[in-house]
Amino acid sequence: MCSWAVRATRGTLDMIDATSPASPHPELTDRILHAVAAEAARPPEGRRPAFTLALGGAVAAAVAGLIGLVFWRQATIRQTESIAQLAGNMNAQMRQAADWIAAQQEADGTWHPSRTGGNDVYLPALTGLALLALQRQAPATHAGAIERAVASLVAMQNESGAFCRTPGAQRYNHAFAAYALLSLPDGLLRTPAVQAACNRAIDYAQRTQTPQGAWDYTDDGSGNTALSTWQLAVLMQARLRGWPDDQGHLRRGLAWLRQQTDGHAFGYRIPGAPLAGRSGLTLTAMAASTLLEAARIYPALQPEAVAAVSALNTLRGDVVTESEDYYRDYFLARVSEQQTDHVLMAEVCTRLARLGDTVPGGGVRWSATDAWGRSGGDLYATSMAVLSRRF
Repeated sequence: MCSWAVRATRGTLDMIDATSPASPHPELTDRILHAVAAEAARPPEGRRPAFTLALGGAVAAAVAGLIGLVFWRQATIRQTESIAQLAGNMNAQMRQAADWIAAQQEADGTWHPSRTGGNDVYLPALTGLALLALQRQAPATHAGAIERAVASLVAMQNESGAFCRTPGAQRYNHAFAAYALLSLPDGLLRTPAVQAACNRAIDYAQRTQTPQGAWDYTDDGSGNTALSTWQLAVLMQARLRGWPDDQGHLRRGLAWLRQQTDGHAFGYRIPGAPLAGRSGLTLTAMAASTLLEAARIYPALQPEAVAAVSALNTLRGDVVTESEDYYRDYFLARVSEQQTDHVLMAEVCTRLARLGDTVPGGGVRWSATDAWGRSGGDLYATSMAVLSRRF
């Protein structure tokens, strides 16, 4: 069930019930409308006293309010039931998706992007994504696959602390792999091998930060919002799991991110300016989600997080979001969870539910038809879809 949505909506309904000693009679609306029609048909009987007119107006207002409350309550119940039904359908779909992801795992514990149309340069990132998806959706059912994936990530980490040696792809891969390890439950995270790998991974993320506080794919890059968001996720997760930020790397990164907006949207390298041919919706969703999470650590960031969400909501009204973009939907889902935004969550989940395909032999997968599909293939798309389930 969509437990968080149901609890929030039912709480409101419970308050209404507590103040209403009895439900309106089923024929109340018909009786009121009949009385109004009868009153309108009566011939004029001269000027009625002002007191009577005022009393009649007050009664009419009260009746109108009662009718509105009844209809609002019924609409809210229908919305809650619709969300719960959507949640139930998606939960079943996501369980099948987790089964499909686990079935694609290699004997060494990794996932190869080329198996479903991606590029094996991004094997560490995809292994991290698949691990995150299984850990979120089916930690008990696929415990063996999770343990093999953890062992594979620890084994592929090199002496620099990174999980990849390919120039240009190293920091992208590193962010996903490190975030996956830092998101493990304590039982796995606190094992000596994983703890040591996380120490090296955090050190690498800190060393590759630019003097301005950002991250880029190469040492001479000025920084970009997409990669910086994922590296900030690594440092925030480390901070939440007990690693200190003594040198201020997380704070500098957040300060840089806050400067990437023009007040309307977040940009890729220039404030407010997205990548050519794309809207700023995905980048703004990434920034809004990051700032909302950062405000849990640094409450002073709350006003800027709220401003980022406001900009995101404006963009949502201006930009068509029916096209496939699993990055966008993942970060929109994170924002919806942090804000308890039922409408946004239903929008994302409805879109994802429509795109999932049942595969021969069982399981569900999502086809990688967005801009990042060439990197991770269907394994990327399916993992991101599973991670976007916030029920």
